[in-house]
Amino acid sequence: MELHAALSADPGQVAVARRLLRGYLADGGTPTTADDHAVPVLLVSELVTNAIRHAQPPLALRATTRGPALRVEVHDGASDPPVLATQTDVGALTSESGRGLFLVASLADRWGWDGHSSGKAVWFELDTL
Repeated sequence: MELHAALSADPGQVAVARRLLRGYLADGGTPTTADDHAVPVLLVSELVTNAIRHAQPPLALRATTRGPALRVEVHDGASDPPVLATQTDVGALTSESGRGLFLVASLADRWGWDGHSSGKAVWFELDTL
């Protein structure tokens, strides 16, 4: 079972991505309970927000379950690597941004990015068992 969806660069697409991922998980893409959906839904919000703010179209969402792991990818048309804020950057109380990839790195079992001919994919994996 896989989820593939094209997204536009509109900020409203963050809510669309959350809804799509919740539906995928509810339809058997694991995790199995609504409480288990909180972390992957938060992380997909962060990746889509970053793609809209810092990358370029085309944007796409992909989710797959591989054995005991859920993998979520957000594809965009930019080739530059994502920038992970440092602990000091994230700790600034006045900062309104910069925490997205820090959250992904903190909550995902694995995360990274892969370059490809038309841009990149930033991804995270969560072990589901």
